[in-house]
Amino acid sequence: MFRKSFVACLKVQGQILRESEDTVRLPFGAEYAVFLRNYQSRRAVVRVEIDGQDVLDGRRLVVEPNSSLELERFLKDGDLHKGNRFRFIHKTEKIQAHRGDRVDDGIVRISWQYEQPTQQIITKTIHHIYHDRAYRPETYPGGHLWYFVDSGGANTGGATSDSATYTSYNATSNDVREMSVPCNATASAVPLATHYTPAPNADEGITVAGSHSTQTFQATYVGTLDPEVHVITLRLLGESPITGQVVEKPVTVKEKLQCPTCGTDNTSKHHYCGECGTCLGD
Repeated sequence: MFRKSFVACLKVQGQILRESEDTVRLPFGAEYAVFLRNYQSRRAVVRVEIDGQDVLDGRRLVVEPNSSLELERFLKDGDLHKGNRFRFIHKTEKIQAHRGDRVDDGIVRISWQYEQPTQQIITKTIHHIYHDRAYRPETYPGGHLWYFVDSGGANTGGATSDSATYTSYNATSNDVREMSVPCNATASAVPLATHYTPAPNADEGITVAGSHSTQTFQATYVGTLDPEVHVITLRLLGESPITGQVVEKPVTVKEKLQCPTCGTDNTSKHHYCGECGTCLGD
């Protein structure tokens, strides 16, 4: 998916997965990586969340200008040298009963900010010859006043993105609110509706810790960030909601799209069949 000169997509076994709108399908049990590419001439500072969890443990990735990287593992407890890969599994009823349902299950959210360009301050010294010493320099008619603008956090080697503190507040299920009753009315007990949790759909999945990875990171410094935050979200599914067939292999961008009406093979960039015009999306 491409947005604001930035690309974010998923890869399985080194192959880029094809997207249908914002949905990506891959087999249950597959391990995947998040591919990021920055087409800007300035660095991008990236945050990655999967199933509502910050997989970088409060840190951020820096994608250099006109370059790319792949994130294949969780970063936990500050370990920059090893961790577990991302593995997509089916959310079964047993998993649901033990872990519960989360509104972000199956969602990969990539957000980023660009680094502000460093402001260059150019100074110039002007020598004035004052023939009339009755004028002070600041009031001399031919003089100039110079204002220098502070760069406001230009990179001097001492600023770091780790110095920022991110705080979130989560409401708990124990939140109790008082209900007032008019003085001339009688409060009566109201039966509570029975809470029912439906079983997970056949295509629902979550990301868990996979095999061990030795992907290595290192610390760096960044300057002031642009306040605008850009976001790309991808939804992971393990089974087609239309055919009901389990995805047995990754659906990559190299795969041909077969028209369900006339059987013509179309390239992945086509949204409609080139032969009969049938919509090829879901």
